[in-house]
Amino acid sequence: MPIDPVCGIEMDEELAVPLKHDNKTYYFCCEGCKGIFKRKPNKYNKK
Repeated sequence: MPIDPVCGIEMDEELAVPLKHDNKTYYFCCEGCKGIFKRKPNKYNKK
């Protein structure tokens, strides 16, 4: 199960909000966390 890189919540992939960044798909619990990631992806982008 994916973990939201912004808030750390573990969630079901089918309920998550996806975003593709640098050829990797990240999953978020909501549009708010997705927006935070999009503003500062390097802060949360753990390769």
